[in-house]
Amino acid sequence: MASAGGKRNRPWEESYSVNDDDDDARDIIETKWKNLMPELLQMIFEKVGLEERILSLPFVCKSWHKVLGSPQCWKSLNFQQLSRFHRRDRPNFIVRFTRTYHLNRPFSFSGLLKLLASLGGSAVQELVFSKADEIAADALAYTAKMCPGLKTLALPLLEDDDKRLPIIISKWKDLECFHMADIPWRFVKVLEQLGASCNTLVEFKAEAKISYREATAIIHFFPEIRRLCFYDSCFFKEHLLKLHQGCEELLLLDFKSVGKRNDRSNYSLSHSLWRSIRMVVQLPHRGTPYRNNKC
Repeated sequence: MASAGGKRNRPWEESYSVNDDDDDARDIIETKWKNLMPELLQMIFEKVGLEERILSLPFVCKSWHKVLGSPQCWKSLNFQQLSRFHRRDRPNFIVRFTRTYHLNRPFSFSGLLKLLASLGGSAVQELVFSKADEIAADALAYTAKMCPGLKTLALPLLEDDDKRLPIIISKWKDLECFHMADIPWRFVKVLEQLGASCNTLVEFKAEAKISYREATAIIHFFPEIRRLCFYDSCFFKEHLLKLHQGCEELLLLDFKSVGKRNDRSNYSLSHSLWRSIRMVVQLPHRGTPYRNNKC
């Protein structure tokens, strides 16, 4: 269709050349979104990032706000999805949360965790923290009570090494993936309690230094574990081989950045050791799997 001046409109200009039509189309789209079946909205919302579920979706319309009251919308609580830093176009999550909900007291990740645990309840299957999140043991205990069906747990640096930690973690009897940003001094006790109550664990990841004694405790309490990931830990090559041999079901032994002190010969894998574990070991660089860490 040509314009009055002989200039041909583009297709999108032809479709939206009248403002009234544009408004009508927008109203139709908004109405369709509002009237979607609650079950379908739940399936969509559980895929949306945690920050948008908290700060954006509840304020779109009343029907969306109502749907977000369903525990199914909170199956995944991934705190790593929250924005940590200010951007030019948007402040970080804490500032947005404080402004949106008119918070008149200091923000607390422990308080937020309790709120989300209450919303999700037994439907929550994934709880993942950023390493820097500060979570109190009381909040973790409350979450274990409210969300017993957890399958994935990634703990941050805990505010305190509470003696209740082994009991708290043992409440999750269906745990499959367990990641720790820090290793508490009661770590072996944690494994003992968890091993007594949970026989479903298939993956363990430690993002902090872990001793060989602690690594063997994992194998002792979870002999059918399939994936082990250690970072910044100090093992002899022979220790790694024993770890491999101790887990018949092991599919992945990831020891990126593993170091060994005072033995430069251990900074590279021998051919015999490589042949023994090459089928299950994931390496960043085959020839130099170790990093010279002081430990």
